Amino acid sequence: MLDANVLYPALLRDVLLSLADADLYSAKWSVHIRDEWTSSLLRDRPGMGVRIAAAAQAMEDARACSSPARALRAQNAPATIPHGGSHEVRP
Repeated sequence: MLDANVLYPALLRDVLLSLADADLYSAKWSVHIRDEWTSSLLRDRPGMGVRIAAAAQAMEDARACSSPARALRAQNAPATIPHGGSHEVRP
């Protein structure tokens, strides 16, 4: 079970979801965890509400799939969410 503290920051989330996408483990999270990391991101980046909501919906949709990381990459949600640094966040 991935916790919010590993889903936000961006780099760690990218690494963990990439490993899951490569079928090295099964990434799982709860709705509460999804809401926790998206709330933290929204607090830090208040102008990103629409994109954060789209990423949260993509995560909810992906939770129902057998491979959530792969499903996230296939969603029509924004490809990246800026997190305030020089890297991009991938949902």
